[in-house]
Amino acid sequence: MESALKNMEEDLSRLKARCASLREEEARWLERVKKIGEDDEETALECARRIKRIRIEVKSLEEQGDEYQQLIGRLREDIHKIDDRLAQLKRKKNSLAARSSRAGALKNISGREEDLFNDVDGIFSKWEHKVLEKEIVNDCVLGDSDALAARFENEEEKQELLLLVQEIRTKGESS
Repeated sequence: MESALKNMEEDLSRLKARCASLREEEARWLERVKKIGEDDEETALECARRIKRIRIEVKSLEEQGDEYQQLIGRLREDIHKIDDRLAQLKRKKNSLAARSSRAGALKNISGREEDLFNDVDGIFSKWEHKVLEKEIVNDCVLGDSDALAARFENEEEKQELLLLVQEIRTKGESS
């Protein structure tokens, strides 16, 4: 479990680094939009499109990061509980060994260890279930397509991008 925690912390660190990299990339695209003349609207729109994609990716990565933070916190709590429980079981084993035969003590401890490992398996099972739900939702959302809807969405996106370019230029002029 400690290695799983370490892997999750490394993944979170990579997510944060990717977010920082994307934010720097967004800043470069914002500057490019400000530098582009108003006569090159198509290039400005493409820059705005990239800014929009970056913002969507950053938002997604930040949400993943928040989920990772929560999972890491829960995993740490579970590890502490397991460690405490193991320490408790060891103390009990020592106490029972002094009062009864070796066979009686081993029987008592092995039954409790199975419960402990079943709890750990349950944690991973719940985690896997949540990951699968998210994967299913993402596949369903990505799988829907309709030519007419896509045409309207493209036009709406173009209008949204034009507004973004205008907003960026307005901010550029005022700064």
